[in-house]
Amino acid sequence: MTLLQRTTIIDTALPYKPKVKIVYVDCSVQEAIRRNAKREENKQVKREVIERYSRKFEIPDITECHTLEIIK
Repeated sequence: MTLLQRTTIIDTALPYKPKVKIVYVDCSVQEAIRRNAKREENKQVKREVIERYSRKFEIPDITECHTLEIIK
């Protein structure tokens, strides 16, 4: 998810004064591809999609939320 995508979602909720928590699960592209290969074939994501998404992904920053949890 990009910063713009997260901001759009968070901005939608702002009138309700939410406490925003982002949970970021750190996973390498290689690990994501390995885990994906273990899924049932009809539930797998194409490798190209995983790779393309990983290039666009932006790691969240504490300035975007009240709480940022990073899971490694």
